[in-house]
Amino acid sequence: MFVSRRLLLVSSLLIAFAAPALAAQFTVDQEPPTAPAHLKLSFNTVDYFFYLNWKPSTDNIGVTAYRLYRNGELLVTTSKTSYLDMEYEPAIWNSYHVTAIDAAGNESAASETVWPE
Repeated sequence: MFVSRRLLLVSSLLIAFAAPALAAQFTVDQEPPTAPAHLKLSFNTVDYFFYLNWKPSTDNIGVTAYRLYRNGELLVTTSKTSYLDMEYEPAIWNSYHVTAIDAAGNESAASETVWPE
């Protein structure tokens, strides 16, 4: 019984001193990536598709994906910094912007909006 109490006391002390150290190691990433820059849009007049590309974003942890929006609606989530849009509606004036996502799910501000000239 004496050994059990001593073991309990030692266990309690270990938990009391180790718990704050363990808790201090975990931080929540709340910093979003930078907005994607230099979004470019070109139109292929032979095959009739829009080609979009942009400069990669940066993040304190790492960028995991990009969300490309067409006319304000999410078009695709991709890990690449380019996209071929072959399913656009030609009768509609299409606009595009892109955001970056990091591993914690933080979303950047939107890039500049581009549209065909």
